[in-house]
Amino acid sequence: MSMVATAKTSRARDLHQPVLWEEISAYENPYVVRHFAEKHNVSVANAETLFQEMKRFLYLGYVLGMPCSPSKAVDEMWHEFITHTAAYMDFCGDHFGEYIDHFPSDQPELTVYTLTRDAALEIFGPLDEECWPIPTPLRASGCSCSNKGCSCNCSNNVRPTRRWRLVRADDMARRSDQEAVLAGSFGSVPTPEPFHGAFALDIAEGMN
Repeated sequence: MSMVATAKTSRARDLHQPVLWEEISAYENPYVVRHFAEKHNVSVANAETLFQEMKRFLYLGYVLGMPCSPSKAVDEMWHEFITHTAAYMDFCGDHFGEYIDHFPSDQPELTVYTLTRDAALEIFGPLDEECWPIPTPLRASGCSCSNKGCSCNCSNNVRPTRRWRLVRADDMARRSDQEAVLAGSFGSVPTPEPFHGAFALDIAEGMN
């Protein structure tokens, strides 16, 4: 392992919260898993695996405090979970204290996906490559999802997607510390723009 890789690993692991991850990892939602399996014609076992990887992605987005982008497969499970609004809101509130929103973009964000995948490798070890494929240049989709509904054809979404998420304004001090830690290994982290109300808007762009 190179010195650069070692430094990168240590910085990601510095932000790892094992107790929080243990709680998130133990969370189950058989109804969402079963519904996804039936909808996408996959086995329940495969859907359970994908649900676990989706939880890893959401956890990474929270503890790293940087823009994170899921794979197509993880994004589809995330999208499914969000449609079960009450369960998803309870999950976010119980584990993160905030609602993690979903805004796939119409432009490729391979750099963000690569950084997300690298962080997952560093914290969790070897990944399921069907859930976290090695990044390759893929075409953009026309997906435009939000918490107000979805007008996309997600079956056309064949590349990593951009994510925006809302964070509480009083979280910004914690995030500033995290960004300082990450700056040397994951590149510059965009400064969140102000948003009216009790939240700040973290826009996942400028990572290319």
